[in-house]
Amino acid sequence: MFSDFFHHLTDLIYPKNPLIKRLETLGGTGLLKELPASKLSHINMRAVFAYKDKSARALIWEIKYRANKKLLRSAAEAMLLEIGGVRPENGLFLIPIPMHKDRRRVRGFNQSALLVEAMLEKDTSLKNGEGLIEKVRKTQPQSTLQREERRKNLAGAFRVVDSKAIAGREFLLVDDVTTTGTTFAEISKVLKEAGAKKISALALAH
Repeated sequence: MFSDFFHHLTDLIYPKNPLIKRLETLGGTGLLKELPASKLSHINMRAVFAYKDKSARALIWEIKYRANKKLLRSAAEAMLLEIGGVRPENGLFLIPIPMHKDRRRVRGFNQSALLVEAMLEKDTSLKNGEGLIEKVRKTQPQSTLQREERRKNLAGAFRVVDSKAIAGREFLLVDDVTTTGTTFAEISKVLKEAGAKKISALALAH
């Protein structure tokens, strides 16, 4: 309730610009039609939109810093369309990229977890993997680092909470933005070590 009041108050003080208002009317299929698709093409890693596009960046900003509910629902729909409807026999577990507890406390939410939550609401065949991985130490923002620095920055930053919940299962890592794929790679590493059967990754933008 407080969160809704806070966002309403924020909208009054800082009114949404016309671009945001338009994005809110499009829905998932509308976003897919109007925003340029990401060119990221990897067998186990995909993204929906091209981050260089102004509208895509606005979409990300609204989700990342304002937890915009309308755009979260639309983004979730677009991401579900991206992965399609085929599911593994034992289910597909969605894991949002975890934040360190201190950072989450400051921001008040994890935007990747909100995306997963919205995806689960729209597709009940998917399973919630939030909490299976945790970030155990603080790191510098990846956006400020070069490729090799990013690897060193995240090395050993994540751990599996319960190996028994990982072994033999298939996972989809979910994030709002990926640049080099370093975060996806580091988490995939610890999941593989815990016995995950298959791991893929999906970002809203690249």
